Amino acid sequence: MTNRKLNTKIFAFNVKLRSNERSGEEAYIALFEKMFSEKIIGTPKRGNSMILRTQFKTTISGNTILYGKLARFTKLDSDEWINLSNLEKSQYELPENMFPNLKETDYFFIPQAHRFCIRKVANLVSVYQVEEFLQDSLRKCRTSTEQVDVFVEQSSETIEKILNAVSVRRIELEISYTNNDIGDEASEYVDDIIKEMRANKVKMIVSPDQENNLSLDNQFLRGAVELAKSNGIVKASIINNNNQHEKVITKDHPEEFSIHADNADKLNEAVFQKKMGIFRS
Repeated sequence: MTNRKLNTKIFAFNVKLRSNERSGEEAYIALFEKMFSEKIIGTPKRGNSMILRTQFKTTISGNTILYGKLARFTKLDSDEWINLSNLEKSQYELPENMFPNLKETDYFFIPQAHRFCIRKVANLVSVYQVEEFLQDSLRKCRTSTEQVDVFVEQSSETIEKILNAVSVRRIELEISYTNNDIGDEASEYVDDIIKEMRANKVKMIVSPDQENNLSLDNQFLRGAVELAKSNGIVKASIINNNNQHEKVITKDHPEEFSIHADNADKLNEAVFQKKMGIFRS
C-alpha cells in the first residue's frame, strides 16, 4: 500500500438500459459482467478497438462497484504487408489473438448511479471514442427487445454559458429521458413530458420569432437544455457576455471531475463518493 495522495480527473458516461425484462443495479451489473466475460470488443467509428481488459468487484458503503482496466489496441485485419528490404509485397501471419499498440486507463462502473467513469490519461483515447465503444459493446450484450443509450456528461459551465447568454439566436437539441435521476424543477418537468410520450429521444430545432432572441425563462426550453447535460447534446448560437457571436456545442466540452484520494488503494472509494454525491444532489 502506498500513502502517497492521489489527485486525478475522470470523465463520466450516463448508461441507460431500457428494458421490460429487467431493471435496477443487478441488470446493469449483468451487462458489464457479460461484456468482460465474453471479451466483447467495441469498435469506435474512428480509432482503435477497445475492451475491458480486467474487471473486479468490490462493495463501498453497501453498494457494488465494478472496476478494472479499459484497454485500447490496434486490430489489424490486413494480410498485405511490404518488405522494406526488397520493397516487395509480402504476406505475414500474425500470432492468433495478438494485437499491437496497447494503451489503457482505469475504469469504474457504479450500477446504482448507472455511471461509467474513466480516468483521464493524456493521448489515450478521446472521450467520444469511449462513448462509441460503450454504445457498440453494450448493444452486443443486451437482448433483442432492449435498448441501451450512452451519453457523455458535459460541462456544467458550458450549459450555464447557454442559459446565461446575452441573447440566444438558435438551439438544436437531442435529449432523452432520465433513469429517474434527480434534477431541478425545469429539467424534471421536461423529463416527465418525454416519459409520458414514451419517446426514447426527442430532437428539436428552436428558432426565435421577430424578436430574434429565444427566452430561456421558458420552463420547457430551459429544462430541455439542463436535461441535455447528462442526457443529450445542445448546439446553440448565442451572443455571449462579451457581446460576441458564438456557437456552443456542449458535446465538445465533456465535464472533468476532480478526484482526490488518500492513496491509490482509495481511488475506487473516492470516485464512488464523488459520483454518488453528485447523483444524489
